[in-house]
Amino acid sequence: MDEMVVTATNYETSIKNVPSNVTVISGEEIRAQFLPDNDIGDALRNISGLTVRRAYAPFPAYINIRGVGSNGTVVLVNNIPTNWEITQAIPPENIERVEIVRGPASALYGANASGGVINIITKEGGKGINGSVGGGYGTFNTWRVNATSDGTIDKFHYAFAGYKDKSDGTNIVENNVLPSVTMIEDCSYDKWAASLTAAYDVNEKGKLSFLFNFFQDEYTRGRPNVGGDWDRYFTSLVYDQAFGDIFLFKGYVGFRYDDLLHKYDYGNQNYDLKQTRDTDYREIPLELQLTARLGWGNDLTGGFFYDYQDTDQDYHNPGGSLINHTRYKVRTLAGYLQNVWKPIAKLAVTAGLRYDNWRNYDNTFTSYVDEHPGDRTDDNWSPKIGVKYNFTDSLGLWANYAVGFNPPTPEQLYDDRTSGGNPREPNPDLKPETTRSWELGVENWFMDNLSAKVVGFYNYTDDKIISWFNDENVWINKNIGRSKSYGVEIDLFYQPTENWIINANYTWNPAEIDENPSDPGQEGNELPFSPENKANLSVTYRMPRNFELSTFLRYLSKQQTNDANTEYTSSGEARYMPSSFVVDFKGVKHFPVNWNGIKNIDLALSVDNVFNANYRTFYIYEDPGTTFFGEVKFFF
Repeated sequence: MDEMVVTATNYETSIKNVPSNVTVISGEEIRAQFLPDNDIGDALRNISGLTVRRAYAPFPAYINIRGVGSNGTVVLVNNIPTNWEITQAIPPENIERVEIVRGPASALYGANASGGVINIITKEGGKGINGSVGGGYGTFNTWRVNATSDGTIDKFHYAFAGYKDKSDGTNIVENNVLPSVTMIEDCSYDKWAASLTAAYDVNEKGKLSFLFNFFQDEYTRGRPNVGGDWDRYFTSLVYDQAFGDIFLFKGYVGFRYDDLLHKYDYGNQNYDLKQTRDTDYREIPLELQLTARLGWGNDLTGGFFYDYQDTDQDYHNPGGSLINHTRYKVRTLAGYLQNVWKPIAKLAVTAGLRYDNWRNYDNTFTSYVDEHPGDRTDDNWSPKIGVKYNFTDSLGLWANYAVGFNPPTPEQLYDDRTSGGNPREPNPDLKPETTRSWELGVENWFMDNLSAKVVGFYNYTDDKIISWFNDENVWINKNIGRSKSYGVEIDLFYQPTENWIINANYTWNPAEIDENPSDPGQEGNELPFSPENKANLSVTYRMPRNFELSTFLRYLSKQQTNDANTEYTSSGEARYMPSSFVVDFKGVKHFPVNWNGIKNIDLALSVDNVFNANYRTFYIYEDPGTTFFGEVKFFF
């Protein structure tokens, strides 16, 4: 019950003192599920308050927290911010845990944290030397192999995981629910990833940590000349040092590099190659932070943050000639203060304030009316205050208020792409979003095997930015005035015996346009991809060192796909996403052995969508029907 987390305060603290709705998914819980796309996006489907959508397996998942929108979710790797696409790049076998903090977190993490934060924390290595190798085969001629190793040697710790994943993919001809979007082939993919973490104990209170992660994905998109080839690199160096019992220093520098190739044809019935898009993306985040335990129950944290992003895109015709060129840079400077005050053991008051200065510069958009748009600067103050009171060791109550902000991206402002992909309409007059949020929650443990958590929240966003396809299938960007999302999250945990574990949650989350002066007729419309109701149930039966059986039930209510809430196209095709009820299953049989260094052999069978439900998490494509995957893994 007294779990330690790092995301809520940016240093390790007891979850009992955090005035927010926090969920921790352990690495064991992630690997106990079947992950059909082999990334953490699949594991997040079962979390209250989160909605996950994905085009199909080669693509990363969009994560929408509390109806704020996927652009309001910040993804961290070991507390280092990067963009959402990293969720597909880290092998699940190298993840120690994932921490989810709902509600605006801009007071610590700046722009784009209006909905919340997801922190992927990688392994560092256990005792001794351990490892595993495995492989499996499943539906759509999908095969996967993986290997892991981790351990500790004196002051050195390491963890490694890698996998290879290849599939013919789903039959989009059968699953495409919009016949006007023509596809004649399966969506195949061939991807692999490798992740290495290493740490060295500099002294008794100091540690130097290193991470290198690589991901490669080559895919097709239902047509012979539509697809891509992606390489994603992420590396970081972190230094943690305590000075006595008073000061705690943390500093890091990261580097992100993406080399992405996209291929496009002419569309409709013309499948000839029209053009390619080559993207180079570089990001360098850097942060220095100092926490001081000042006495009288105060822990004061101050920090400086810097982030540099450089995006360079070239469009070529099949002959190699340059058609369009896009390049832009973004620089963020920020400083923040946070104080956690515990005047008495049962009470924790957290207050924070961050200032961000966001600058877009060195712009080149050759397809835009002005090829070199001028610089743009936005800044924002983001406060947060929260109170947590623990009546007993089992019962806690909290409340918080926070402000988050999202500046528009350079692509939203200036990208006037009219060839390759879908047409786009830029909007240089976009304003930054500002989200204000209130939260009230209570959690109680009834004995040691039953817990209940109920959280209510209310968000409203001024100058809400909508970026999505209009009825003419043109990608548009616009401010719609004010939106609001509110609701209740209920989480239940019950372990009636040592062998049975039951988790259940329900989310009620209306999200709608509150004010839209430019189109008052849209007021009251639902926000896109924000189901009002969501429910999950998982039941697991375990016999330690013998077998494990798990069943997962997922329900999502109807979702709209644009701000106009257009339910049907002019030809009668459904634009909305109907409600869905999906059942998944995973069974694992353990064989403890002692043979040539092998300690255990696991045989696993996973079934996704047991009852072959027709459902969608992305508005164009249905998700696959029933899929099977069998796997064997050797542990040493």
